[in-house]
Amino acid sequence: MKVAHLEFEAKLRWLLPLDKRKDDFEYSFNGPQSVKHLIQSVGIPHTEIGEIKATGEPIESDYLVQDGDRIEVKAVLPLGEQIAEPCFVLDSQLGRLRSNN
Repeated sequence: MKVAHLEFEAKLRWLLPLDKRKDDFEYSFNGPQSVKHLIQSVGIPHTEIGEIKATGEPIESDYLVQDGDRIEVKAVLPLGEQIAEPCFVLDSQLGRLRSNN
């Protein structure tokens, strides 16, 4: 049996079972498990998962969790907070609209 240490950002803890909401916890599992599957198996929907790290390194959701890994899970950022700097996208149609007025 393998064991991973799971740590969830406070924004996600309300989705966990009551006995796991206060502190980080050890989670036992068998066989190869993707980090996405492991996170979902404790009650966090994949749509709520943002950045994931294993032993301090950023990983993808298909990463196979290793025995002893420390998994840190952040909440997905709200749409408006995902863009570092505001920017605008314009296309050629905008110029035509202006010239037709």
